[in-house]
Amino acid sequence: MSDLCLSPLFGNGAILQRDKKTIIWGTANENSSVKANLGGEIKEVIADNYGQWAVTFSPHLAGEKVQLIINDEDTEIISNDIIFGDVWLLGGQSNMQLWMRRVATRYPNEIKKINNKEIRSFTVPQVYDFNGPQEDIDSGNWEYAIPGEIENFSAIGYFMAEKLYNKLKIPIGLIATAIGGTPIEAWLSENDLSSMGLLSEEHHELQDEMYIQNIIDSELSRDQLYDDEMQKNDLGLISHYEQCNFDDSNWEKIELDHKWSSEFQKPGVIWLRKKITIPSQYVGLHGQIRLGTVTDADEVYVDGQKVGETGYKYPPREYDIAVLKHELTIAIRIRIFYGNGGFTAGKNHYIHTSLGKIDLDRMGPWQIRKTVNSPIKKQQTFFQYKPTGLYNGMIAPLRQLAIKGIAFYQGESDTNRPENYGVEFQRLIQSWRKQFNQGSLPFIFVQLANLSLEPEHDWARVREEQRHALTLDSTGMVTTIDVGESNDLHPTNKQVVGERAANLALKLAYYENIVAAGPSPIDVVAKNHQIVVRYLNGEGLRGEKIEMILLTDQNKYQLSGIISDQTVVLTLPDDLKIERGWRLRYAWANNSKPILFNAYGLPAEPFEMLVSIV
Repeated sequence: MSDLCLSPLFGNGAILQRDKKTIIWGTANENSSVKANLGGEIKEVIADNYGQWAVTFSPHLAGEKVQLIINDEDTEIISNDIIFGDVWLLGGQSNMQLWMRRVATRYPNEIKKINNKEIRSFTVPQVYDFNGPQEDIDSGNWEYAIPGEIENFSAIGYFMAEKLYNKLKIPIGLIATAIGGTPIEAWLSENDLSSMGLLSEEHHELQDEMYIQNIIDSELSRDQLYDDEMQKNDLGLISHYEQCNFDDSNWEKIELDHKWSSEFQKPGVIWLRKKITIPSQYVGLHGQIRLGTVTDADEVYVDGQKVGETGYKYPPREYDIAVLKHELTIAIRIRIFYGNGGFTAGKNHYIHTSLGKIDLDRMGPWQIRKTVNSPIKKQQTFFQYKPTGLYNGMIAPLRQLAIKGIAFYQGESDTNRPENYGVEFQRLIQSWRKQFNQGSLPFIFVQLANLSLEPEHDWARVREEQRHALTLDSTGMVTTIDVGESNDLHPTNKQVVGERAANLALKLAYYENIVAAGPSPIDVVAKNHQIVVRYLNGEGLRGEKIEMILLTDQNKYQLSGIISDQTVVLTLPDDLKIERGWRLRYAWANNSKPILFNAYGLPAEPFEMLVSIV
């Protein structure tokens, strides 16, 4: 009986890297003969004692379309519509993973128009392994940038690919590996972490599958009991608070867009209700209720019927209402697990229609009642966050794949402990390049956007740690402090981020002579009672109310400055004499605001640098 298998990476619709040798691999019966035919070039190989086989084919030009046929004595596998182009690996966490379907509200017209079979994406299955690098992935398929499939693409990845395709007119393939919430250690190898002294004490326990399974089973039971208790004690479910005719006249009142009292933010269950009148011009239309984001879980009812629910806090709440009637009763059930619950401040709440929106924040107060007080829910163990797991399960299996470059967006999950981030990040770049056997493989990364939701975390420090990776050759950084959303971990303006990444790709991987990054500080020099910041990519440097912070041993000074060509000149206080070891900061805050831009509209990097004394 044949055990012939082909890696899913080479299934129907695969995009393979042009102008490089192509390695195709899979498994078969041990020591059996395998024949591979790629576009008429035929290779034969004997599977090893473990059933592993691989064959190498000659380079192909961009746009060439071929068929792949794999045979052993009993089985034939055929992959059709394979095309050669440029392949980009997408890595990181949720902002790189964020799918096109999650930004559909922002780009409804653009998404409807997408229909390009020469942009394709392969999502690597989420698999962790703590016992060493895996040889291959076990599932997955290529999807096309067409209706019905584009929704599954990384939004940043697609917009990057679209710009590259429009410029180069060659097929662009994306290999998506990003997983939400992952710290950088999950993407580093055991050797890397061990050599840096950062391998966790738990690592050897994680190599025991029964240890992991026992924790998973225990937590599933624990969480089920917690959820069951919350459901059982919820008077709102028992008394059907969702129904139109329920009497809520004796409830407290609250405005949706106002901050709740502390009692309503504690763990438990909150119900809100409101009867609204729909303006006549919207009656009969399809609507979508949009409630921003909610901590932690919600269920929304319209006239007693559930229109949607979400089980965790990050996705935007966007639920369809089939037909808007003249009068609607909206009921919202919110479950809070960890505290600080409710609606995210600063988000708008409204019903969207084809003729405009109905503003729920301007319709007066809502009725509110707390029905359950719960203890804080214990955090679940996410094994995909543990060191080495995703590197072994998702990155190492790709090591024989020829690629054009890497685009990476990660760091949010390391803002609570940023001390070693820069060292680990630079090691990751070097390690991944070594794995793909390309020491100068273009590596483009996104610097963290602005955010105010996590004041206890140090986003500014992680941005600086990221910036240090620019000391490595063939790296480029997308600065995004001008396109984030202060109240959302997942800002939806992914088109700008993707296009900026594409510009860096054009410069680093395709050698176009363009300015692809914002102003980057070259040095900070004190002379003549001034501090001068020189910038790279500072052509047309502009900005209003230029301010930077000088850090001395004991104090901070806010300095004002002016722009002079590609420099910023800051004036020191009359009584201050610069000493060695002092530092200058620009845009140094979690929710930093951009002040400086170049002629291409690209924001200057936030930074912290030592002041040199002339």
